[in-house]
Parts: sequence; structure tokens; C-alpha cells
Amino acid sequence: MKKIGIFILLIILMVLFVACSSMTTNTFNSFDYFSTIITLNSSTDKSVNTSEAWQEMCLSLGIMEDKLSVYVEDSDISNFNGVSEGTTIEVSKLTYDVLTLAKEAYENTNGLYNPAMYLLSDLWGFTDRFTKSTYEAQKPYDRQNPRQELPEDKYINGFLSLTDFSKVGFNVVEDKYYITKPLDSIEIDGFKYTMQLDLGGIVKGYAAAILKKTADQFNIEYGYVTLGSSSLALFERNKKGQLWDLKLKDPLDSNSYYLKTSQSSIYVSTSGNYEQYYDINGKRYCHIINPTTGRPIDNGNLSATIITKAGNNDLASSSLIDAYSTALMVMDLDLAKQFIEKENLTAYIALKDGDTNKVYTNDNNAQILANYSRI
Repeated sequence: MKKIGIFILLIILMVLFVACSSMTTNTFNSFDYFSTIITLNSSTDKSVNTSEAWQEMCLSLGIMEDKLSVYVEDSDISNFNGVSEGTTIEVSKLTYDVLTLAKEAYENTNGLYNPAMYLLSDLWGFTDRFTKSTYEAQKPYDRQNPRQELPEDKYINGFLSLTDFSKVGFNVVEDKYYITKPLDSIEIDGFKYTMQLDLGGIVKGYAAAILKKTADQFNIEYGYVTLGSSSLALFERNKKGQLWDLKLKDPLDSNSYYLKTSQSSIYVSTSGNYEQYYDINGKRYCHIINPTTGRPIDNGNLSATIITKAGNNDLASSSLIDAYSTALMVMDLDLAKQFIEKENLTAYIALKDGDTNKVYTNDNNAQILANYSRI
């Protein structure tokens, strides 16, 4: 599932930099990867080559996009999507590793994070082609006005039958990596469909850990990297030895924040319902598709943010919270609480309960702001 459409972030995370005269502050930005703005902001000793570090980061991002993006024609994911049911293809170790983490997230959430949702995301109008002014109906299930007309049930139910990610085969033979597309296929009005993957809901978390690893290699201790602000790697305390202030944007008011917490050396992932959406007859349809119904969520959840400490298993932890933040948006609050406790997560969920704005968090030090009340 594509978590952020052209990866426009569903919550804005802000860190406050404290610079010292002995430090050099540098900011680098790129819109070349994952269709989102990626930023490195660092404060370092003048001997640290942050420009070279940024070049290394961009190299890593380019490799990830070439192998993992559903929008790159010859990526491993596009190749999987293009083959017939039951076909086995060779993939890179990178792709295999990220898919293995996606499988872990899928299993741990009982399928509420599901990387096999591309067809449904496309059906509901939340893939990249719908963001272009040149959009034209091309596929059999397309509507002329996809944000004014709802898809037909036959496509919703049909595409939902192709989302059992547990059926994807994984195999390693002599240091070569293979995945196999399930045998499932459906035919609707004479057109055949098979499972289609999209790793947009996990790849930015994976990338955040890669970028932080590069920063560590270049001795960049103070700073952060953001990937569209849905995934964030926050480095050590600022130069004055203080924790960073992390503020979470109010999903109902772009000019304010609903929560503040103090943190250091963490990964952050956020998912929300309030930037990628459209309204039809007064009802909101957002980009987060419930894998059990095939329809956009409609449960009052506004945003879900998870943080995890940086440590020895950063690639896994940062990737998983990326996937888990989407799963939390699908869950009701009771299930979300159980999941947060089971996975030992620190989480923040903003939700609408009738006319009341509420926040659930297990971070006792978090300060609730704006017009929200703590559950």
C-alpha cells in the first residue's frame, strides 16, 4: 500500500536545531527519490564532509528506487507485477530483504499492513498517475472522474481476492534470491488480474535507517534526515546536550501542533488520513485502504505516529514502524492499544470521537497541545 501517495506526508514533524559557533550547519534537499522531498539537516564540526555524505545518501536512495519502486519500469517490484501467476523471478538481495521485512510486518499485524494492495490503491485513485494533470481513463476499471465517482463493487471484491501476501514464495539458492507470484488470478469483463505489490508503506522507513547509517559513518552526530516527513531519523542530542523537541502537526489544523515530546536518537514514522483524500457526497475517502474490506478506512483515526530508539537492528525497527503506523490507522483503538503493548512501541494516535478530538499515547512525558484531550 502506498502510504503517502506521491509520498506527500500525512503529518509534519519538526525538530528544533541549536547551533554553536564551532559548528557548521548544512541542509541538503532532493525531490529525485520516492516522489517526495528528502532532507539532511546537520550540525557538525567543520572537518566533517557533509557534502560527500549527502552524495552517498543519494546514491543509496537511487539504488533503492531502482529496485523497489513500483513506478520504475524495470524495478524488481515492477517485474514481479508484470509476470503471470505462478512465475518465479530473481530479485536483488535488497528487494528480498525489504520484502522479508514486509512479510514480518504483514504477519505481525494479521495482514493489516499489506504490501499487496497496489491494485486497490490504483482502483481508488491513489497512485501517481492520478496526481497528473494529464490523467486519462486507460484501464478497464478507470472512471472518467475518479475523485467524483466510486469504483464498482466487482473490482473491489475481485482485487481484494488477490491480496493474500502469505502466498508469495521466497527462496534463496546459491546466494541468489527469488520470489514467486501466487497462482491466484481473476478475470473481470474479459481482463485478467494477478497480485500487484507496492512497498511504499515500508521503504521510507528502511531508507531512513540507511541514511542514518551513512551519517554515522561520516561522524554526523547532530541532525536529522526526513523522507517526506513521514519517516524521520533523529540523531543525537543537540550540541548543548539537550533533547530535541519533536512536534506532531495537528491533522485538523495545518497551522498548529497537537503534541510535543522530547526525544533523542530515534526513528519516527507517521501515517494519516488528511492529505491524500477526496470527498464524495460529504464522505471522505482517504488513501489508506483497509485490507479486510478493500475500502478506505472510516474509523475516526486521523493520524498515527510511532517512534523507536536507534540501536543494533535499525533496518528492521525503522522499516517495521513505517508499516505499523499504517496498520494502526486501520485498527480500532482497543486493538491498537493491544498491538502497541505487544510490540513494545511508543505511539501517538490522534482521532475524532464524535465532535471531540482525542489523543492516545503511552508516552507519559508527551505534552498534549491545541484542542485535543488525552485518552
